[in-house]
Parts: sequence; structure tokens; C-alpha cells
Amino acid sequence: MLPSKKALVRVAIACNCKDMRLRTRRILEQQGLTVVADGPLDLPFLTIAESNHANVLFVELDAAYEEQAPVLEKLLERASLPMLFNEGIFQDKKKRAALAQWGQRVSEKLTKLATSNPPRITATGETTTPINSVDFSVEEEKAAQRVWILGASTGGPQALRRFLSAIPGTLPIAFIVAQHIGSNFLELFTKQLSKYTRFSVEVPKSGHLLQHQQVLIAPEKHDLSFDDNCCLTLLPTVQDHRYSPSIDLLMCRVSERFGPQAGAIIFSGMGDDGAQGCRYLFANGGTVWAQDAASCEISSMPDYARATGAVSFSAPPEELARNLTKLLGKTKDGTGQQETIN
Repeated sequence: MLPSKKALVRVAIACNCKDMRLRTRRILEQQGLTVVADGPLDLPFLTIAESNHANVLFVELDAAYEEQAPVLEKLLERASLPMLFNEGIFQDKKKRAALAQWGQRVSEKLTKLATSNPPRITATGETTTPINSVDFSVEEEKAAQRVWILGASTGGPQALRRFLSAIPGTLPIAFIVAQHIGSNFLELFTKQLSKYTRFSVEVPKSGHLLQHQQVLIAPEKHDLSFDDNCCLTLLPTVQDHRYSPSIDLLMCRVSERFGPQAGAIIFSGMGDDGAQGCRYLFANGGTVWAQDAASCEISSMPDYARATGAVSFSAPPEELARNLTKLLGKTKDGTGQQETIN
């Protein structure tokens, strides 16, 4: 008899509070999962988790998660394990029945993460699973007509990889990624993301011509805008923003330049960056989608986006990619009037 999927899960729990770690370990073990390690939220523990052959990392965030942001960034960049974040839920405040339900939901998510892998691009350019069967023509070098912002924070790198790996390499669109990440990790993040897409992936410089089949990574502490020829201008940020790069600001810039041909998808992340941009982009005729809460590691950003009323479609990353492909397939050369997918 083949083992159940839960029996294949090997969890490592990272949390700075020892009591929370032990409580979480007990709950997950009651759900039939194997916990192979638990320890503080730091890079040495990541090494311990991997040496104990963990296949999923559960990260407990406490009230001081903003202070933990540098460590989280390093974890996201260096960890080969899929990660699930638990934001701001203090289990000691939960009643026993609610705690059991929480444990069941978490165990189901951990099992799904540990036993499924997104398709990825190999060194030869092939994919382990077909990217998409929809056929689009390769375009000559010309300025992009349709541009979408991909906004993300904590949990975003995994979601972006899943999304981009399901996008056809000739889709007539350009993406600008606004991922909350330190400048020290920008080059590594760019290299990692390029393994999952047939689009070119790069950090742009001033004067860069934005074209379809490109993924541009917005750099930290810079304001990005466009001239009349769709060339980028990058200037050091003058106004302090709560988040950097600012998803709100970038959405407004893209909306001002591309109007109804602009769009945005808000992926996993903490905080409310992107909510104001959703309102602005939607008011200018653009399209706003979001990752569904169930597939997010942390759903704060998509939830704030949905609360604006601007989001017309929510789904896991792969389904978002499929529906975007379907949407552009219904418009001539991917530049026609947008349709809403329900």
C-alpha cells in the first residue's frame, strides 16, 4: 500500500518563540505530519532543517515581523524548501475547536506544498511540464503595448515562479515586478526568476525600451517612469515610501502611461502596498487581479486589494497565468479591449 500524502511530509518549524514552536509541533503531529526540526527564525536553522531532510518550512511570525524582514528576505532567497507563513495568529487565544480547525487547514497547505512542485525551466530551455498550448507569434523589437505590474512581498518569489512558469514565451505582454526585497538580493532574485520563464528577466537602467516578452525587476529606492517612446527613466526616490519598491507608485505610473492596457496582479505579501494603486489603475480602465488567499503564504496584500472592490478575478498563480493567456487570446495581437473573466 502506498503511503498517504501526509506521511510524506517532513516539516521544519521556524519561530522565535519557543512556546509557539512547541505548540505548533504538537498540533501538526496530531494532524499526522512529521516534524523533523524546530528552531529560531534564522539562517543556521535553515541549514539544520535541510540536513534533517525537511521538505517544507513552516514560518511562525510574531507581532515584531517587520523587524524580522531582513532575515525573511535571506530565507526567501536561500531556501530551496517551499515555505508557509503563519502571520499574527496567537494560538493561545484560540479555543480548542478553532485550534483544531486551524491545525487541519495548516496541515493541508503544508501537505500540498511538500508534495507538489511547480514546473520549471531547465538549462536547455525545456520545461518539465508544458507551459501552454496557446500559440502566439514572436514579435519584432518594438515598444510594449500592454504592461502588467506583478506586486509581491513575503511569499512572493514562490508565487511569481509559479505564475511565470505557466506563461507562454511569446505572450504579447510585458511584466514589471515590484517585489519587496533588499538591493543586496536583487541580482540573485533576478537569476532565480529567469529559470522559470522564457521571457527575458533583468533589472532595467534608464533608457531601457520596454518590450513584450520582458520581465523587468523594479529596483529598490528608485522611481520608475516612462517617456513618450516607452523608454524607462529611473531616478533615486525623493519621497519616502513605506515600502520599496512602492507597488502603489509603480501601478500609478504604468496606469498613467498605458491606461486600459495596463493591469496588475497582487500576489502574496504582508501589508497593504498596492491597495491605492488598485483604485487608481481600475479608475483608469485597467484590470486588477489578485492571488487567492488559500494559495498565499501571507494573504494581507491580496486581501487589501480585494477590499478596494477593484479586483475582478482571484485564483492561484497557475490559474492566473492561464486566464491571462486566455484573455490575450481573445484580443487581436493582445492589444484589444479587455474582457472580464469570471
